[in-house]
Amino acid sequence: MRIIIFLFFVVFIQQILFAQWDRTFTPDTGFRITDASIPRIFQDSTNYVYYLYYVDQGGNPPSYQTSIDGLNFSNALHQPNIPVLNDTSFLHSPKVVDCHNNTYRKYWYSNDTMHSATSTDRMNFTLDAGYSYVLDTSDNGSKGVDDFFLLGGDSIMYIYIGDLYGRNNCRIALSTNNGQSFTFISKDPLGDYNNGGGANTYVDPKITKISPFEYRLFTMKGGNALFSFYTADGFNYTFEGQCLNTSSFTQFNSTSLNDPHVIHLSDGRYRMYVASFIDTGSSPFWAIVSAISEFPPTAIRENDTNALHVFPNPASDYLKIQLPCSDNKFYPVEIFSLDGKILYKNEIQCVSGELYVQNLFAIPNGYYLVSIILDQELYSNIIQIQHP
Repeated sequence: MRIIIFLFFVVFIQQILFAQWDRTFTPDTGFRITDASIPRIFQDSTNYVYYLYYVDQGGNPPSYQTSIDGLNFSNALHQPNIPVLNDTSFLHSPKVVDCHNNTYRKYWYSNDTMHSATSTDRMNFTLDAGYSYVLDTSDNGSKGVDDFFLLGGDSIMYIYIGDLYGRNNCRIALSTNNGQSFTFISKDPLGDYNNGGGANTYVDPKITKISPFEYRLFTMKGGNALFSFYTADGFNYTFEGQCLNTSSFTQFNSTSLNDPHVIHLSDGRYRMYVASFIDTGSSPFWAIVSAISEFPPTAIRENDTNALHVFPNPASDYLKIQLPCSDNKFYPVEIFSLDGKILYKNEIQCVSGELYVQNLFAIPNGYYLVSIILDQELYSNIIQIQHP
């Protein structure tokens, strides 16, 4: 039975996390921040406050504002340029890369050479010796927007726009020493190297981690549409399709979309923050706008009568399970990890058609399968553990 449960789990993970997702993003009402571009969003996991970093179009230094709901931002503050090593405003800045082993790094360029500084608290940085990366010869000494994301071990992938004024497409470089140095890997990971550059290539790359073992790359093409790619290893990218364009916004006249940055919300959805040029006729301006995805599917099979009803999901310290159980009778509850290991097993008493599962603190953040045998039938569902 345990093997059957795990096979159900594997099939479900493949269906939900690897293949099927709703690419539709629906615009939120209004503007997040006006006279702003190049958004970078960060949410503090201790107090759930959102920090939205951006380029101030009014000529001020790079800035950020805070929000408790991710929609209404205020309290504008300025941040020093990247080469300034130590400043408290870097505590939540997406300019800081979270590396492995509680290490943080800031990267910046001097001509075609990338330098770095290292920290253990995101505030106090020490300049690293030497350099981290030199642009490949195919980049022709110019680059655009970039991003970093963690792979397994001490590996970090660096994705950036190379040959900004020519081919203008994504390139990737890899570090295997936790971000100390990078080696050029590919000038054509998205397959558009020979498309002619300009509006014909995918630019403004930004990676979002969507599970412990997969990522989604959001890009812009043509100035008015955003697209996504899927990758499980950082080397190979599968095109998924368009997820948002200027015509999606009907409340105002959006004429361009740039630099999408997507964050995973606690309810399972995703919110995209993106810079848009707003044409008002007489006084056009840049603004950061946002759009939200649909809720992800949660049952193993659509209309599956044996799918457990679980809440809250994501869960932290407890989980309630609704099913047609007999009051005061005890039922075996098991929670499986991605590799089929049992992380939780207990006999839970049914009370008013519910099983109350407690003490989930020891289970790390991630996706799991919860299963119950009821009257010789298997009831299962996916859950996400997300501790504050």
